Amino acid sequence: MKKEITETELKIFKEQYHQDSKNKLIENAITRVGIDDVCFNRETLLENQNLFNVETDLGSVQDQKQSGRCWCFAGTNMIRGNIAKNMNVDIKDVSLSNVYLTFYDRLEKFNHAYENFFTVENLDYDYLNQEYYFMCSEGGWYTDFANLVEKYGLVPSNIMPESHDSISSGRLNTILQEKLKYDAYTIIELRKQKKSLTELRKIKVKLLAEVYEILCKVLGEPTQKFTLEYKDKDKNIIRIENMTPISFKEKYLTLDVNDFVLLKSIEHEKKKYYQKYQDDRVFGAAENARQYINVPMEELKQVTIKQLQDNIPVWFTCPTNKMWNRKEWVLDIRNYNYEALLNMKGMDRKTQYAVWELPSSHAMSFVGVHLVDEKPVRWKVENTWGAEKDFKQFIVMNDNYFEQKITSVAIHKKYLTEKIKKCLDQEPVIIGVHEI
Repeated sequence: MKKEITETELKIFKEQYHQDSKNKLIENAITRVGIDDVCFNRETLLENQNLFNVETDLGSVQDQKQSGRCWCFAGTNMIRGNIAKNMNVDIKDVSLSNVYLTFYDRLEKFNHAYENFFTVENLDYDYLNQEYYFMCSEGGWYTDFANLVEKYGLVPSNIMPESHDSISSGRLNTILQEKLKYDAYTIIELRKQKKSLTELRKIKVKLLAEVYEILCKVLGEPTQKFTLEYKDKDKNIIRIENMTPISFKEKYLTLDVNDFVLLKSIEHEKKKYYQKYQDDRVFGAAENARQYINVPMEELKQVTIKQLQDNIPVWFTCPTNKMWNRKEWVLDIRNYNYEALLNMKGMDRKTQYAVWELPSSHAMSFVGVHLVDEKPVRWKVENTWGAEKDFKQFIVMNDNYFEQKITSVAIHKKYLTEKIKKCLDQEPVIIGVHEI
């Protein structure tokens, strides 16, 4: 049999296509109005009502705009209720600066990128590119957020507001990517000259100062001291001078962000349940920034519900894939019947993990759940895409989407089951950058 597609085979394909008269009807419909409108299942709208018997306090809408900082916005959504309580203000009056945190996130990522170039054994450029050493991503993880808050503190959004290029970050991303690659070349050539680690780290300080300069010019220089002024629920005017980001965090945030544990539920032959895992390479602000515990799906749901019942939103990740109905803002794996319309076969969760079809591409917050006979049927999701004409702050997620698509959640230690708590003291199994 020849490698190329033959004329005979093309003839067979055409004949098979025309054997079913419905194919042309479907073709005409899809080419006229699009795949989604043709295979939309309207029953999902009837089942996924915007009604929840467990809800956390809800803040004002956040908008990450054209930036990849969903992980940070979801983090500030999670903690602002605690800050509002301690400030004695309505949660809708609390707005935290995401650009302040992500300024330092970018600086930390450069620091760790340089350190990775100091220690990697293989200095071949093709290898480094293949293994993502030249990556300068704007994305992040819950533990990146927690470590940034712990190290750098917090400031209200009016103290360090968004800049033009923080909310539309494509140009800055390109500039920083080029900067990292140029610096990587410098470091690699110095290593080939047998420069010592001490000498390299002296050079690193100079390179980081250059990154800091770029970030200040584009995002604004981070505030070190500020005067905090606000009116509380009792109509008292509060004024505190010489406040720092750390003192603001220590005074008003009584939730320890490092007490939240990242949990996943990975069905894969290389992953065990009740085992801690960690990426082999550091990208963010601390060595433990990529740790998680793998647990069964039912326990993932159980601890998520417990945290919501205690009025604490739950940071989570999932793919923003084809089952997201962005007209009515419903997440349901039955939203679109591609399988019947296009004669395809769907994949279960285990298969999706096996073929890398379940990415953690977007972070949001659970802020509610609807329970029937103590079982979840749908979840309330807070997004960070604003509340303009074509966007909604809150999304209804059917429980079937949770089961099939949720890739991680951040849960406080006190809500973990005893079996999960036993995993906290485990030495993590180290996994490579290409592993799930």
